[in-house]
Amino acid sequence: MELRSCRLEERLDAIRLSKSVFKDNMAEQFAVLFGAKNVGRMFLAVDEGRVVSMVNYHFTPVKIGPATINVASVGSVCTDPKYRGQGLASKLLQLAETNMRKEAVDVVVISGEGGIYAAFGSGFAGDMREAKIPGALLQPGSGVCIRPYVKTDLPVMRRIYDADPVRFVRRADEFRRLLQGQTYPDLFADYPIEIIEKGGVPVAYAILEIHKENDDVGIKEMAGDKNALLAAFPRLLEKYRRSQIHCAAAPFDPLLKNVPASCVTPIHQFASLKIIDFPTFAKRMKPYFRSILGPALDSLAFTDEAGAATIKGFGSTVAIADPRELVKVVFGCAGVYPSNATGELGLILSCIFPVPFPWTHSLNYQ
Repeated sequence: MELRSCRLEERLDAIRLSKSVFKDNMAEQFAVLFGAKNVGRMFLAVDEGRVVSMVNYHFTPVKIGPATINVASVGSVCTDPKYRGQGLASKLLQLAETNMRKEAVDVVVISGEGGIYAAFGSGFAGDMREAKIPGALLQPGSGVCIRPYVKTDLPVMRRIYDADPVRFVRRADEFRRLLQGQTYPDLFADYPIEIIEKGGVPVAYAILEIHKENDDVGIKEMAGDKNALLAAFPRLLEKYRRSQIHCAAAPFDPLLKNVPASCVTPIHQFASLKIIDFPTFAKRMKPYFRSILGPALDSLAFTDEAGAATIKGFGSTVAIADPRELVKVVFGCAGVYPSNATGELGLILSCIFPVPFPWTHSLNYQ
């Protein structure tokens, strides 16, 4: 049994394993993850020339205000049923982490929870809000119209997306491939793209999830003028003959200001997160921290002491040994912020945590 990165000639065999475990359109929906340029981030267990287990990740920078961190999005973790119970995926995940460290990855995002992911040290985290808005509570705004996406809209979509201060960094070709992949239809859902215009000018977009077995207009990704988006919601419901908008947004998203509180619920990212190297992560986050704390940041030290993420300052120390607890402290978890810091240090940390993070079930879902 060989455990190693994928060779170019093995890529199609790896995709076949993924399709056999998950669904037939994996190659189309995850064209970036399974792309020929990403084989160095596909890790395989190969038994006598046969791919029997795999772990894959997509590397992408993430902008958080003035800071940029490196993120690895793990997806399509699977094992041939005949080879399960041997810990192959766990070993491949460790192999992938070794490679992530070489690439200076700060945060790992995994589309799953528990089991091998908990053993890896990752857990559900993130501070988001889920909004379920019945059409009866929405009023169409004047001067806003919707129209279907056409290919020539791609540059303006990218400009709209890049205006968001918290986002995945996408190169032009990467944006195109992610858009093409994540809107490839499923048997159970379609993913149309709507452009929102004011005065004939595109000001926002929404990538929808139209499931065949519910009455929602789900939103996979939205960006741009949030007031225009909210004003367009009734038109989306009318066009797709649904009764409710279902979306996720950050707690500070302007869209939520005009949504009834009864429609909004705290949620996590529904993805497992892990911080690979806490001191390096904190160093890369300093521009964001400084934008909030100013000179007070200079009184804080972010270190790793005996395997525990440690923050010292203002005469106090917080040490977090459990990596699953750490991501809840740093990124929050469904409106809960479990830092046990008290006094002045606790007050300072409450200003910088939770750190915002882009919605992971967007085009960057892996």
